[in-house]
Amino acid sequence: KGFADLIHALSILRECDWAVTLLIAGSVNSASVAYREHLKTLTRKLNLTNQVIFDETLTHNQMPWLLSSSDVVVQPSLEEGLGLAVIEAMACERSVVTTCIPGITEIVTDTNTAVLVQPQSPHQLADVIGSLLSDSDYRYRLGTRARQHVLEHFSLERMSFETAKLIETIQNKVSQNAN
Repeated sequence: KGFADLIHALSILRECDWAVTLLIAGSVNSASVAYREHLKTLTRKLNLTNQVIFDETLTHNQMPWLLSSSDVVVQPSLEEGLGLAVIEAMACERSVVTTCIPGITEIVTDTNTAVLVQPQSPHQLADVIGSLLSDSDYRYRLGTRARQHVLEHFSLERMSFETAKLIETIQNKVSQNAN
């Protein structure tokens, strides 16, 4: 998920005298306990145990509250099928920093809705996070546009319409092939 890059970015921000707290919420990676332990070891090694909080007890139902109370939401993924956490953060009107990878670029089609960085770029992550934290107006504008983008492209109505359209297209092709 790229959380090691985010932890490194937090270390860079601390060196620049930013007082930032990072909460890594939910399952770090349900497929790998070793990855979670690696992140905790990295946090200790970089002396960030007071700035990085791991909370795997938060449930999916608590995420809207958590996202809405965040100044910046960062998803530094290395690969994604669909970045649901990015969509959820954008729906909560938060400024989002994420990576320029397939799966994410299908969501963030407009750079006025989220900030894209290159994967595995802790310095770039730190720069963008610092810029967002220092400009509350920019964070607000980005979050507002992000929510509008989600409402336009990822609403239940839109997904239902697109699904129905796809089913109709498939049915037409099957009918044509049957004749």
